[in-house]
Parts: sequence; C-alpha cells; structure tokens
Amino acid sequence: MSDSIRNEAELQRMLEETKKFVAESHKLEAEQRKLDKERWWFPWIQLLTLVVSSAGIGAIVARLIK
Repeated sequence: MSDSIRNEAELQRMLEETKKFVAESHKLEAEQRKLDKERWWFPWIQLLTLVVSSAGIGAIVARLIK
C-alpha cells in the first residue's frame, strides 16, 4: 500500500471519528438543554403536585367528617 493511499485511509478514519464526536456532542448538548429546562420546571411541578394532593386529601377528609 502506498503512503498516499495509507494517508488517505487514515484521514478518512479520522474524519469519521470526528463526525461521531460532533454528533455525540450535539446529542449531549440537547440533553443538557432538556435537563436545564426540567430543572427550572421541577420546583413548580412539585408545588403544583403538593397543592393538588392537599386539595384531594382535604376533600377526602371533608367527606369523612360529614
């Protein structure tokens, strides 16, 4: 195998690896954005869940008391 063919094959392999790393980087960035958004919403979801469950428990207790 000549040096130029070997170099071309090595460059092609390196290009494919670079493409994989870039794709993985994009995937990780998208995941990070998703987690950041979820992290922002999480306290509000917890509060809403607490309010709704408290109202539900209050309704159950009110029925039992009647």
